Amino acid sequence: MWITPRRIPGDILYGTVGAGSTQELVAHELEKTVGIRMTKVPFKGANEITQEMLAGRVHFQVGPPIAIGPFYRSGKMKVLATTSPQRLKSFPDVSTLTELGYRLTPYAWLGICAKAGTPKSIVDLLNRHIVSIVQSNEYRQFLEKAGNIPASDSPEEFGQVIADTVKDAAPYVHEFHMQIQ
Repeated sequence: MWITPRRIPGDILYGTVGAGSTQELVAHELEKTVGIRMTKVPFKGANEITQEMLAGRVHFQVGPPIAIGPFYRSGKMKVLATTSPQRLKSFPDVSTLTELGYRLTPYAWLGICAKAGTPKSIVDLLNRHIVSIVQSNEYRQFLEKAGNIPASDSPEEFGQVIADTVKDAAPYVHEFHMQIQ
């Protein structure tokens, strides 16, 4: 995701799917870390952003690997870096931002949640089944092909991931006057 600063601040157009989204948080964090300014262009979904990038009307997006992969592999789109902690198996030749010298919080994760007050026995049962699925070779390969890093942990550990994400994102939400809807 490295972008060379241009002569006119703000002339880099980036697509985002909404206030407080991973895309917007990472774009703001990138602006601050690298020292550039970009102009936000809101869209309803990642597919719209991708189409606008392919048409040359948007310059940059933080997009999910599964959506970007086909365009990257066909040479229609360039992946500048990933926000993952290590290189993705589906993009082995693409550096991480950390490798490029930028420490950015990725913010994005997928998880399964239950309503507060769900009995612990049910949460534990669901967690056991989810962990066994995530640890299966078939599912791990599916996730890795889609550009994800398979991980499974306890409900308590996942709760900590959520808490850490909120803590890491809060300064940017506040600094950039973002309203999460």
